[in-house]
Amino acid sequence: MGVFAKLFAHRGPQAHGHGSHGHGSHGHGAGGHESSGHESSGHAAHGHGVMSHAGSYDRLTRLVTLGRRDRIYAGLAALSGAAPGDHAVDLGCGTGALTRALAARVGPTGLVTGIDPSEEMVAFASRSATPSLQYAVHPAEALPFDDSSVQVVATALAMHHIDPDQRPAAVAEAHRVLVPGGQLLVVDLQPPRNRVARHVIDALTGPEMANNDLGAVRALMVDAGFTIVDEGVRSVAFGYVLARKV
Repeated sequence: MGVFAKLFAHRGPQAHGHGSHGHGSHGHGAGGHESSGHESSGHAAHGHGVMSHAGSYDRLTRLVTLGRRDRIYAGLAALSGAAPGDHAVDLGCGTGALTRALAARVGPTGLVTGIDPSEEMVAFASRSATPSLQYAVHPAEALPFDDSSVQVVATALAMHHIDPDQRPAAVAEAHRVLVPGGQLLVVDLQPPRNRVARHVIDALTGPEMANNDLGAVRALMVDAGFTIVDEGVRSVAFGYVLARKV
């Protein structure tokens, strides 16, 4: 585990099945709005540790993006296809940077729900909660939404935190909750090809980031029934795959 990964990750309680759910009311599964995540207790463990130290992590993400985080995430939100009035879900929302960018796209007539297994991250992100911008403690492998009820699912720098054997379930859940024509955007660090640079990334963040394989995630998306719409690299290091439910 890299330096930053050690600083910002801890082991949560062992998950059972898809992971322990938050105890707050998840009304959207029954057709209502999602409750804010700070009402929940308990959390599910990521495969490589639930993120903690939310304030420090938030500052770190601003630092590593050279102060351009909000601009980068605004571009990713636009890439997702989120539009006014949509319901969008941010998987592994962390401190809510992408969630807020998605909220700017869907507007006050839409709804964005940020999902994360870390109570601390959700509590930090929930400071920005509004009636149309909600957060909840929940694992990506068992989403609290009805079938075909969401227009956009997006995730940034989170997929590598999910246990490899649980990633198919997370992608399948995204497919389940999306409406036909809905889109899934997966964004993660694109490892450098240079061996020295890769070694530095490994030392700082751990092998999950340095050896991250978006090609494997792409294959999971195809296996789940998605059609790949676009893929590439944004802002030098952010690899992405955009897919549509048909």
